[in-house]
Amino acid sequence: MRFTPSDRRFWDFSIDEIAGIDVPTTIDYILQETGASTLTYVGFSQGTTQMFMALSRNRELNSKVSHFIALAPASTPRGFHNNIVDYFTKATPQMLYLLFGRRRAMSLVYFWISVLPRDLYVAALDFCVRLLFGWSMGNLSQETKCITYWHLYSYTSVKAIVHWMQIIRRGELQMYDDEPPAYQLLWTSGVSSRQSHATGNAAQRPQFANAHRGNRSLHRLSRPASLPKSARSNRIREYSAGALTHWNNPYPVHQISTRISLFHGGSDSLSSV
Repeated sequence: MRFTPSDRRFWDFSIDEIAGIDVPTTIDYILQETGASTLTYVGFSQGTTQMFMALSRNRELNSKVSHFIALAPASTPRGFHNNIVDYFTKATPQMLYLLFGRRRAMSLVYFWISVLPRDLYVAALDFCVRLLFGWSMGNLSQETKCITYWHLYSYTSVKAIVHWMQIIRRGELQMYDDEPPAYQLLWTSGVSSRQSHATGNAAQRPQFANAHRGNRSLHRLSRPASLPKSARSNRIREYSAGALTHWNNPYPVHQISTRISLFHGGSDSLSSV
C-alpha cells in the first residue's frame, strides 16, 4: 500500500504507528543489513517516547535492543508554559485539526526558513519556545542556534501532535484516542474510547540506569519523580523498575526487559520512566 504526501491517508498516523510500525521496521532493517544480532538505540525527547511505547508492547523487540539510551526522556509532559495555550489544547486537543487540518502540520515553516534571515529566524524560534515552554535556551550560543535551528523542524502529521495533546491532557502515556468523550473535564482522566492491546513479558523487570547534570536541560518533563531515591544522583546506578508497576496506562513500561539508561538535566523531573 503506497500513498503520496498529497494524499490525506499519507498523514493519517499518530505516535502509535511510529512506535508500532516505524521503530520495529527500522531496527529489523539495520540488523538485516549489518548482520548484527542486537543494537544500541539512542533516542532524544520523542525518540525516547516512541521507543518506550515500542518496547512495552513488543516482546520480540526487547531481544533486539541490547541497550536503550534515553536522552531527555519524554513520557507525560506537563503542558505549555503559556496558560491560554495550555488551557485550550488540554480542553479540546481536536481543536488542532481546525487550525492545521488533517495532513502535515505547519507546512509553511520551510517557506519562512527560506525567506527569513537566520538571526531573525532564531529570534522568532526563541520567542516561541519561551512563550510555549518557558525555555530560555541560554545554554546555546547564537552561532549554535543559527546552525541547529535551521535543521530543527521536520514535517509530521497533525494527528501525531493531537496525540501528544491527549497524553498531556490525560497525564499518562496512552494510545491515540479516536473519539475522546465530549464530557471529559479538563482535570479528569475520563475513559478512553480506544482499547489497549498491550503485550509483553510481565515476568521480567527492566534494568534502568539514571544520570543527570546540574545545569538546565533543553527538555523538561512532567510531575515529581517516582524514581527510587537511589537513582537520583550524579552517578549512574542500576535499579529495578518495580516502582513503575503502579503507573496505570495503556503502555506497560514495566514489562520492558531491555537495559535502559536515562540522561536528563538536574532541573528535570521524571514521572513515568
